[in-house]
Amino acid sequence: MINIIGPRGSGKTAKLFEEARKNNAMILTINSRALRLKAKELGYNDLEINGFGDLKNDDYSLAKPALVDECPYFLATLLEKYYGINMIGFNATEE
Repeated sequence: MINIIGPRGSGKTAKLFEEARKNNAMILTINSRALRLKAKELGYNDLEINGFGDLKNDDYSLAKPALVDECPYFLATLLEKYYGINMIGFNATEE
């Protein structure tokens, strides 16, 4: 699994775009409009960037590899929006 971790302003988003391009993967994000603008600013016009509303259970894209932008916030929003779960934290293994 690809982990892109670093402080604000360290180039995480550009690395996310590079990995998406290299792996022919879509990017899942909370704010697809803002991330599409950022991708365009950085010259990544060929990426598939999706928010919650872009995904459907029977969509072909569910079989495509995915990278998640700001994963803890994405997961918390997903759990809250679709399952009513208030995520208060998470743990992760650094590899």
